[in-house]
Amino acid sequence: MNGICIGLGVRGKMWFDWAKQAGMNVVGVVDLDRALLDAGCNELGVPADQRFERITDAARQTGATVATICTPNHAHAACVRDCLESGLHCIVEKPMVEDEAALAEILALSRHADRRVAVAQQYRYTPPMLAMRDAVRSGRIGRVNTINLFFARWRPAGDMILPLMLNQAVHQFDAVRSILGRDPQWCGAHSWNPGWSPTKNHTMLEATYGFGDSICHYSGNYVAKGAQTPYSGRWRIEGDEGSIEYHGDGEDQDLVLTRHDPPDRESIAMTAHDVSESALVCRDFLEAVTDGTIPPTDATDNAYTLGMAFAAVRSSETRRIVTMDEVPALAGLRN
Repeated sequence: MNGICIGLGVRGKMWFDWAKQAGMNVVGVVDLDRALLDAGCNELGVPADQRFERITDAARQTGATVATICTPNHAHAACVRDCLESGLHCIVEKPMVEDEAALAEILALSRHADRRVAVAQQYRYTPPMLAMRDAVRSGRIGRVNTINLFFARWRPAGDMILPLMLNQAVHQFDAVRSILGRDPQWCGAHSWNPGWSPTKNHTMLEATYGFGDSICHYSGNYVAKGAQTPYSGRWRIEGDEGSIEYHGDGEDQDLVLTRHDPPDRESIAMTAHDVSESALVCRDFLEAVTDGTIPPTDATDNAYTLGMAFAAVRSSETRRIVTMDEVPALAGLRN
């Protein structure tokens, strides 16, 4: 399938390779910064006639069907819009958008254009998340009562909008939804920016979500001055027949299932991939476009991941529990 890669920064160059690993035939590369575009294309071996500064020109001149988008967060919505208006299906780095109005607009544009928008939520494809999902869904710890998830890193993010929630927590929110196979119904949260933070937007979040008879609590900090967690965070999933604990990637930590009665403790096997998780999420997107089906991380699904962030903001601002359908783009989305 012919496609174009949009964005040629450090991670954008990685996406050039991931797209090819996923099976995409890259026929064009786009970046607004001509110097960056030429330098990156020279490094990647992209010929001059496949270099573009505008998405519309790339789509028209290459005849591409799909696109990958890896640009700064604030440019995601505009790039998705240009892709849809140019007749391209696209997969975009998270977050898909930065605000509720843009989310509603992109969902409407995707429906109107009859083109798919997927989001690169690769955390749900990592071996630990897949292993936890399979263990939970197969009933190995019974009915899930609680998920407790703790994340702490020192990662000041300048003027980024909702840096913790939109740049990091969306990964964990999406993984929780994937593990449970359900969407949350309500949220009670408090978000803030501590006095020592060098950024101007909220970098800390305490949030509780209701998933039917299961509760998830997320504790996140993007300006942690103390011990740092791995980027995957630290997990404990408690069921009525046992628990699963995962202390995060980068530390050779096992995924451990424990039961109290009868006493039992075992490591859950995790299967490594032959390609990166980003290539896997891109592969699923390309296969869905080919088959005319819905990708696992389609915009209509990812809206609920973003909705967890937007609901947390609304709850914090109003100091009350909010329901997910108070996020306008989510109202009636599953109907």
